[in-house]
Amino acid sequence: MFPRCLTERKQWITWTLTADGKKIPNSPSNQPKTWFDYDEVKSNDRIAYVFASDDPFVGIDLDNCIDEFGEYNAVASYCLELFKGKAYCEVSQSGRGLHFIVRGKKPDWSVCSRQGVECYEHGRFWVMTGDVLNGYDEPQECQAELEIFLGDYLRKPEPQRVLSVASMRGETQLEERIQAYAQNAQAAPQGDRNNAAFRLAGHLWAMVGDDGQRPSEEMVLDAVRGWAGRCSPPMDDAEVIKAVENARTKGTPRDAKLPGMIAIDGAEEGGRIAELLWPTRAAELASEDDDGDEEFCLAMLPESGLIRMVYDYYFDLAIRPSPIMGLSVAISTMEVLLGQKVATHTDLRTNDYNLIIAQTASGKEACKSAITKIFDAAGCGHLLLAADVQSGNGLITAIKSQPVCLWIGDEFGKVLQGILDKKGSQHLKNIGKHLLSLYGESAGKFLGAAHAAGAKNEIDQPHLCILGLSTGSTIFEGLSADHVSDGLLNRISFWPVQERPKRKRNYKTPKVPGELSDLVSKWATLSTSLGNVSFINPQAIQFGITTEACERWEQHSFAIDEKMESESSQRSAMWGRTAARSLMLALVHRCSRMASPTEISPVVAIEMQDIQWGIKLSNWLSRIACDLVEQNMVDKSLTLAAKVLSDLAARGPVNSRDALRLCRSLTAGDLEAAAVKLGFRVEFVTTGKRKKKVFVRVSGGQK
Repeated sequence: MFPRCLTERKQWITWTLTADGKKIPNSPSNQPKTWFDYDEVKSNDRIAYVFASDDPFVGIDLDNCIDEFGEYNAVASYCLELFKGKAYCEVSQSGRGLHFIVRGKKPDWSVCSRQGVECYEHGRFWVMTGDVLNGYDEPQECQAELEIFLGDYLRKPEPQRVLSVASMRGETQLEERIQAYAQNAQAAPQGDRNNAAFRLAGHLWAMVGDDGQRPSEEMVLDAVRGWAGRCSPPMDDAEVIKAVENARTKGTPRDAKLPGMIAIDGAEEGGRIAELLWPTRAAELASEDDDGDEEFCLAMLPESGLIRMVYDYYFDLAIRPSPIMGLSVAISTMEVLLGQKVATHTDLRTNDYNLIIAQTASGKEACKSAITKIFDAAGCGHLLLAADVQSGNGLITAIKSQPVCLWIGDEFGKVLQGILDKKGSQHLKNIGKHLLSLYGESAGKFLGAAHAAGAKNEIDQPHLCILGLSTGSTIFEGLSADHVSDGLLNRISFWPVQERPKRKRNYKTPKVPGELSDLVSKWATLSTSLGNVSFINPQAIQFGITTEACERWEQHSFAIDEKMESESSQRSAMWGRTAARSLMLALVHRCSRMASPTEISPVVAIEMQDIQWGIKLSNWLSRIACDLVEQNMVDKSLTLAAKVLSDLAARGPVNSRDALRLCRSLTAGDLEAAAVKLGFRVEFVTTGKRKKKVFVRVSGGQK
């Protein structure tokens, strides 16, 4: 089953699957004396191989590279082609990943993990399944191929050196860098102080001086103590000492932080330091498959910046705080503040429709309260639309007077019902019609409504954001699959809170921090000109995008297109906005990292960390939307496609083209999805010069 070159080594252990899905070794993976011969463990159905520093093997782990249809993503396809006939490769225990073992040496210039790709040569145990891919049954010597692959996916980034302002005063000195780092770190709320101190200390321990110096314990302790004193309430010194020591001895080591991360010309002093010294690591940590929704949102929470500041205030204010609600609140706040100010390189804006779904008495009112208090403290309460919108004309009239606004809709599910109910009020249905138009015209002009006296309420670049609050039963009651195709549902990001958040003890209402209200005020009242940049009529500034980030986003966009081709019409419609939403969220993340809106300029670019964050969050939101729609609405196209396939299969293999001709309302994706549901096998048959796709019923499949 396994290559002899592995089974002849005494580097095998057994493992246990915990209740929360984690794989725990039954023997220490870093102590060779506790390892076994293969013959001693082979009867166990959970065995693992341990990579050792003295063996010639390197392991490559690709997570979530196989979709639900058994198709490989771009990284897996590239890796399979590169190591064809030269590697041992098996499907992982989840069925969604691949494990490669090759002979070679991992270069010093490569990191161990990035974006679902991992590589190790010692200190790790490899869960072995024996589900070997044909042609990948023996690890061969392939150092050249290994370096090619790692160079593409796991090369250490070059230290970022940007032109510095004259006032940086020796920022490259290690101790000064550590102090600046800690001073720019956002203070943490009471419930997150220990974790935040651990994260901060981890970053500080990773710093390296000009000549390779490492920080002393005194340096790190002093910096973390200063940060801890700004928390409310301050941390005990014993807690600080413990967090600093744990950060040095536990957890995953961070990449070394080299000198040269300094401010650019023209930035406010200290402003850009926070951005460069606090890179977002959320996209590397969050896992849609392994994390629950709350854990995922916590992992996606940036470590600093405006999104984090809004989230922290919501968390302090809410009696029943929820990470899902908090992240949605923070993103919605950021999205409206960017209205008519910034755009992506494709002229995409940040007008977005978010909908929080939670049961009654879950603390949804804190979402509205947090934003209202922040905006009132910042003097920009005018950005909030009246909550009770009763008609399409009322909505347009309100937006005409305030083109950039946020509608926080209580019981928004009832509004949505009225919008989509064919027999409902025409006034409410007009709201839905205008929501579609406003969403698509954010970079152009909404031409208003035609009346006997002529058109009126023309709006230049309308920017409406929505944060709806509702219960799940209210939203989907009365909705049908027909509502998916009209385009409104796939423009909504659903944020479901499935468990009622726990109530705080000893609650006290906090004030809006001055730092937060000042920054929100700066964004809301951004002046009409910034140097050579003007905001007139208005004119949004289009951000650039780095080559690396653009390639990643385009790869994501094509992957979504491919996925839609194999999905049913209903699911395909819900995936339709995913790529655009990922770019829009990347823009939000990029602006949140700014210390001040005065950093806006045409040379600012969306970077790799921004696009990774946007893609991961957008994919999560799309999967939630698909699941909610699929669970609450009957997919008529999928049902019809299943009937067509079943009827035709009674006479033998089903030609895809014949099935589509028989029922013109179906799509190729409907047939693919129905075939998967029925357990059909896909084959390609050559007739003449063409290959035809056929669906073949597999024995034991659904009838």
